[in-house]
Amino acid sequence: MGDVYSSGWDGKTLWEDQGKKPEVLEGKAAHLEMVSPWNLIFPDSGHWGVLGETRCVGTREVEGTACHVVECVREKFPPIRLYFSSETGHLMRKDWSCPHHADGDKDGHRFFLIFTDYKEVNGTQYPHTLVMGDLKADDSAGSADTEFSVESIEVNSEVPENTFALPAGLQLPKAP
Repeated sequence: MGDVYSSGWDGKTLWEDQGKKPEVLEGKAAHLEMVSPWNLIFPDSGHWGVLGETRCVGTREVEGTACHVVECVREKFPPIRLYFSSETGHLMRKDWSCPHHADGDKDGHRFFLIFTDYKEVNGTQYPHTLVMGDLKADDSAGSADTEFSVESIEVNSEVPENTFALPAGLQLPKAP
């Protein structure tokens, strides 16, 4: 098993733990999209900006699968591109820019996320492997630097009360 990453939000404090010690991410909006790998799958109207027009802009192959490319226009940021399998309808890839990681580029740092290893859980197909990395200038996937492997998915399971509790050792910022 690789590195274990955990993060959470208790309604007041956003935190993450990359295996060293938990860290508060308060005021670091660029990390909000990373709270859960699942947040990367579906664009919402929060951090990503309000979605406007959505349109099919063509077809493209992803991991050997023919896909329809759907572009979701965002109010404040460059569009998100979603690649859906022409055969199954599964989301196969997502491309987006994060202006908070601009590195001198007005559109921000560009990422891709590839979804594979779909398995059925309670009648719904879910990807069990997600691979993320940087997009190249020609919109092809560059080197993958992060892989999420989902071991199990539980639908409508009981959630223990302490699930969203802050982790031990988390240093909260002092009040001004």
